[in-house]
Amino acid sequence: MPLPYLTYVKILSSLYDEGWWLVRLLETPVAPLTDPTLVGHFRDALREWRCDGFVVWKRKAAEGLRLLLGAHTQKSIAKLLYEHVEAGGVIDQIRERRSEYASRHEHHFDFRLNVDGRLVYIETTLDLTPTGPVVTIVSLHDV
Repeated sequence: MPLPYLTYVKILSSLYDEGWWLVRLLETPVAPLTDPTLVGHFRDALREWRCDGFVVWKRKAAEGLRLLLGAHTQKSIAKLLYEHVEAGGVIDQIRERRSEYASRHEHHFDFRLNVDGRLVYIETTLDLTPTGPVVTIVSLHDV
C-alpha cells in the first residue's frame, strides 16, 4: 500500500507578475508514526514537559511561538504536545530529505495541533540520550 502524500507549496520567487505566483509543488511521503517504541519515547520525553532538558526549542521555533502564539509559553506548548500523544493523536513520521539535517536524523516528526483556534504545524526531532529521550522543537508555524 503506498504512503499517503501531503503536498507542500514552496514559493520559488516572491515576484508578483500579472496575478501569478511562481510555485513548485513538493510531494513528501507522510506516514503516521506507528512504532510503539518511538511513540513511547515521545511520551516519556513529553511527560516531563514541566522540567528543563526533555523538550528543547531551537531559536527559529521559539521565535515562531512568540510571533504566532504570544499568549503561550514553551512549557504550555510542550504540555499540549504531551496531551496530544496521551490522547492518541497523530504524529507524522517523515524521512528527512534535507541534506543538512539527514546526517543527524533519519526522520523528523510533525504534529498538527489546534491551539486557541489556530491550526499550528510543529516539526520535531527525537534524540535518545543517556538521561532519556529528548524532543527538539525545530519549527513552529501556521499549517
